[in-house]
Amino acid sequence: MSHLKTIPKIHPVPNDISPGLRQCLLSIKDTIEVLLGRKQDLKQLVSLRGKTEVIDIKDNYLMSVNDFGKTIRNVTEYDLSVFLPTVTSTHDGFSIKFINTGTGKLTIVATQPYTINSTSTRTIYTDTDNTGTLILEYCHPVQMYFLISSNGTWTTA
Repeated sequence: MSHLKTIPKIHPVPNDISPGLRQCLLSIKDTIEVLLGRKQDLKQLVSLRGKTEVIDIKDNYLMSVNDFGKTIRNVTEYDLSVFLPTVTSTHDGFSIKFINTGTGKLTIVATQPYTINSTSTRTIYTDTDNTGTLILEYCHPVQMYFLISSNGTWTTA
């Protein structure tokens, strides 16, 4: 069984940022430190995740909070939009994965007051060849969906 042999240094969260963003980063930092401190096999950690429920969309899709933790996938040739849900503080830290494997563009839309990865961006979409994956996590103190991971070309608007 392979174990984590080195624990990378986690840098302190800066004080010169907004209180809400600082609180989100402190929460993420604490979670990472707990995970890195454990001497568990990485394969075991992955297997604990289990299978994610997939929602294949064929038309524009209005997400609900029940979709958090799932994968929303466009495998069509159509340009489709997914509208992020209205959320509350109880949804802080929830995430959602998007996959676009079709030839159509996939657009993710946040409605006011929510933003995606910045203070003004409300839309992100696949660009160039239209294939890609994207994981967003909601941070309630700043009412923002943070981009956690992506591949392919995604453009904000």
